[in-house]
This record gives sequence, C-alpha cells and structure tokens, in this order.
Amino acid sequence: MKILFIGDVVGKAGRLAVAEALPKWKKEHSPDLIIANPENSAHGHGATPATLDELMKAGVEAFTYGDHLEDHQLEKLADYPLVRPANLKGKYPGAGVRVVETALHKKVLLISLLGFAFVKRDATDYFDAADAILKQQDDPALEAIFIDFHAETTTEKAALAHHLDGQVSALVGTHTHVPTADTRILPNGTAFQSDVGMSGTEESVIGFHPPSSKKWLKNEMGTFKGDVPFDLSEARPYICDAVVIDTIDRHKSHSIERITTRQ
Repeated sequence: MKILFIGDVVGKAGRLAVAEALPKWKKEHSPDLIIANPENSAHGHGATPATLDELMKAGVEAFTYGDHLEDHQLEKLADYPLVRPANLKGKYPGAGVRVVETALHKKVLLISLLGFAFVKRDATDYFDAADAILKQQDDPALEAIFIDFHAETTTEKAALAHHLDGQVSALVGTHTHVPTADTRILPNGTAFQSDVGMSGTEESVIGFHPPSSKKWLKNEMGTFKGDVPFDLSEARPYICDAVVIDTIDRHKSHSIERITTRQ
C-alpha cells in the first residue's frame, strides 16, 4: 500500500500548493491514501470546514492535527476524517485514533501524537500513549499503521520512532515546517522522517511573513514591545513537501521517499 503524507499546510498559499502538486503526484506515485496536516491551513492557526473542504476537493482524504487546538473549531471538524493528538490532557472534541478506509477498502490506522519540548499544550507521556493505543489494536484487517508525531525536537521524534520500530508501518514528524534529511527505514522496518516539512510560501519564515516573524521573536526575547501581527506570506514560489511510503504491513514498510514541488 502507498501512503502519501503532506506536511503542515500553511494558509492560502499552502492550500494552493497542495492543489497544484497533487495531480502530478497522483499520476507519478498512484497513492492508495493521501493524508495531510492542515492545522495551519486557516490563516496559519487552526483549520476550518472551508479549508478542509478545499483540501479534500484537491484530493486529500484524511487529516492529522497538532497543537493549534481551538475547541470550537474542533467541534466543527467532527464530521471530517481527522485525528487530533491522542495524548492531550483534558477534554477535547474528536479522537486521536481513527481507522480510515481507502477507495479500495484497505484499512489504515491513523494516529496523532503531540510532543512535549517547547510545545505549549498539556499532554501525557507519548511513549505510554502510543503503547496503550497499539495494545488495543487487534483488528487483523488493518493493513497499515501510520503515526504523525507533532513535535518540536528531532530527539523526541527519533526516540519515539525507535521505540515503535517494528510495531508501526510509519512514523513521521510535523510541526517545524522544515523537512529533515533523515528519511529512512529503521532496522526493524518502520518508515521514518523527523519532519516532513510544509506547504506554503518558500521565501518566508516557516510560511509566515519575515518582518512579522522578526517582531514576534524580538517580543519573545523582551527587546520589542507592541503589537505583533503574525502575517502569512502568500507570494510565489510555493512549495509542497511530502513523503510517499510504500508499506508492507501494519508493522513495516518497503520504502519512504521525500518529495517536494516548487511552483
């Protein structure tokens, strides 16, 4: 089975980049399932029914989520094939685990998890959360298990990937918006990449307008006081970062390939 996963979709530019990239990728790779992380798709913060509808029209079939959690938005997204982080503390709408079915009726277990370092959300131990989720999965019809680990540090992502190596088909990371160069199959067969990257404006600061990013950083350092508009950058060229994973079964994969477009 082939799974195509698109990194964080950032604003209108990211949505347009996905719409332009997918027809080519579908022809080249013939994916069985297309997944994206849309948590920045609505003006850089969160997703809405409108942004998910636009991405589904472009060809995305399922969604993961991350730390941009707005409770009222999650309630509005309840009818979509979306998983929010499974290890959140407290009550949040939706679920962190979902079985999605491909057009050819193949079942994929989709899991979202949230990291700890530098992430301002209260979450439980992701090692324990992953173990508990996998312990409950006894459906022999599952053909793949895919995890989006939304975390800031490559250390966390690599550590969890090695912990789950041979237990899941693939674990890939999101959140930093910058693709990493550690794409590989781990020793026991799990496909891994620390961060898939993003869809959005290339000449930006992770999809955002550089001057506003500078103000935000100086505000964080205490060297700037005042309003900090966090504006998106929507100028071309757009980029769309993704991975294509060719799975063997629910525990391992044949290959993982990093792909990107520049439009």
